[in-house]
Amino acid sequence: MSKVQIAVDSAGGQRAVARHFGIAQSSVWAWIERDRVPGRRVLELVELSGGAAEAHELNPEVFTTPCGG
Repeated sequence: MSKVQIAVDSAGGQRAVARHFGIAQSSVWAWIERDRVPGRRVLELVELSGGAAEAHELNPEVFTTPCGG
């Protein structure tokens, strides 16, 4: 299971995440399929998921190194 899937599941699932961000559930599904969360959504998803994944795991192009706590 990918870190994106883990973060989404920890945040309540695709429907809950989509509702939180005001986007379509299919957009969240696309994040999971691409194994990448859009940069502007990463930090909020980390918080929403209770830290189930770190920012660099959700989008390593934007967050190139671990936060380190």
